[in-house]
Amino acid sequence: MMGISFSAWDETQELMGAETAAVTVACILQRSGKIKSPDGYLAALAGKVALGEFSPGPMVMAVLNGSGRVAA
Repeated sequence: MMGISFSAWDETQELMGAETAAVTVACILQRSGKIKSPDGYLAALAGKVALGEFSPGPMVMAVLNGSGRVAA
């Protein structure tokens, strides 16, 4: 639906773990109107995970704050 390839999804799950990968894709889905290439974006995030430069926390908070919710 979002155009994320199976290879990008598999690599992301290997690098992040299944739960973190799922949360990351859910955040990408929430911002799908602003992300032109979800597949490329996910691949870039997977690359950052490999370098130890990505945590899904800020991404989740941005989605929560952008939707008008108050984060706990």
